[in-house]
Amino acid sequence: MADAHVALPGGHTLEIDYSRISGMEHLLYDDQTVSARRSLGSFSVHVFQVDEEDRRVTYEVNLYTGAGLGLGVGYVVRRDGIAVAHGP
Repeated sequence: MADAHVALPGGHTLEIDYSRISGMEHLLYDDQTVSARRSLGSFSVHVFQVDEEDRRVTYEVNLYTGAGLGLGVGYVVRRDGIAVAHGP
């Protein structure tokens, strides 16, 4: 089950999955894995590029996980440097 479902511009979606046990983070853009990594700290950054419409777009996702303390997942999503979504 995803920790966050994020609606992005153009009808795209981002799903954020975080395991508090292993520290694994998975990001799925339109149901396709675009980034996966283990983070044992409380903050991590994921950067990925996708083709939208007729151009390449860069996303940066900052995750705040609370270092496994059960605090949930906070996030800020930037598209080409502009914040487009955030969560608690």
